[in-house]
Amino acid sequence: MGLDMYAFVTTEAPATAVDFGELAGREQLHYWRKHPDLHGWMEKLYFEKGGKDEDFNLSPVRLDSADIDRLEAAIIAKELPEMPKGSR
Repeated sequence: MGLDMYAFVTTEAPATAVDFGELAGREQLHYWRKHPDLHGWMEKLYFEKGGKDEDFNLSPVRLDSADIDRLEAAIIAKELPEMPKGSR
């Protein structure tokens, strides 16, 4: 798989923290490719928030300000999970 990830901002709040459909007013904020450590962090967050898709492929996850703060802290502390470069 390609390890493509997208961040969007939207004017509509998703009904659930994970596995929601496409939202209105959605604009792409950022795009990442081939970042397995970030993918591992997001996958862990997905399951923490109740995600059930074991493949975690095309599974949306809502990020709130606390999640972004946690991600920033993990990056600064170099605590993103080390994932194999060819994973997923």
